[in-house]
Amino acid sequence: MRRYAGLMFLLSALWANGVGAQTVAQPVELISVPVDYHGRQIQLTGELQKPIGPGPFPVVIALHSCGGYWYPSSIPIWLSLFWQQGYATLHLDSFSARGYAGICAKTDEVTTGERASDALAAAYVLAGRPDIQREHIAVIGWSHGGGSAAAVATDRPGRRSAHEKLASGGGKLVASVDLYGGCDLASYRVLVPLLVLVGSSDDWVNGGASCLALAKANPAFMTVQVYPGAHHGFDDPNTHLYLSHMMSYNAAATADAQVRVVQFLRRFMQ
Repeated sequence: MRRYAGLMFLLSALWANGVGAQTVAQPVELISVPVDYHGRQIQLTGELQKPIGPGPFPVVIALHSCGGYWYPSSIPIWLSLFWQQGYATLHLDSFSARGYAGICAKTDEVTTGERASDALAAAYVLAGRPDIQREHIAVIGWSHGGGSAAAVATDRPGRRSAHEKLASGGGKLVASVDLYGGCDLASYRVLVPLLVLVGSSDDWVNGGASCLALAKANPAFMTVQVYPGAHHGFDDPNTHLYLSHMMSYNAAATADAQVRVVQFLRRFMQ
């Protein structure tokens, strides 16, 4: 009940700001994404939803946090916002096929690098569909998924072949958004436009210090917005202490982040 009340409060806040969080979408379609994992192939699953209309649609691949598929609890609101903007969404589950529900206590169980590869594999599957604009694919992630969204935008060697495979199918990753996920990739170049949104009081990623360092080295492809006083999970209405880290909702940061993401994606998805 507490989670439901929090979601309704956030929906009301979004309506008040004209964002329009409730937008009708077509029914969910479950899709399968094959990936290599520990020397064998597994099948990730994802929920594909499209706006009302014939398409084809640009698509946003959503990467959940370390807490699992429906964390943070703001994910449904973000997905609805994307449908309103005319984007299809693929909410990708990186954990279940690997045997995990959540990995926050041990985040190296599934690495951000592996999840970046997951996103590229999903992009390749989507690029083969007639209802998807294969040249307009973006990624967004929260927390651990945000770090994965940052990783997918770099030239890290482990993903070059996946980028090449995507390109061979006519697909193109055009933008990536990291919501408070960190950027431990200082030695790599950013090759895909990357937007990072983080709080200055986020003690899980040191106030975005690694992302600021990466942006300094890659000013042409990367933007970092630091929200003064905001904590980790600033868009999640469930304020609590988790693994000694403060998770706190910040209405002003959330509203600004919504606007910035919409504007950022418009630059590259049309």
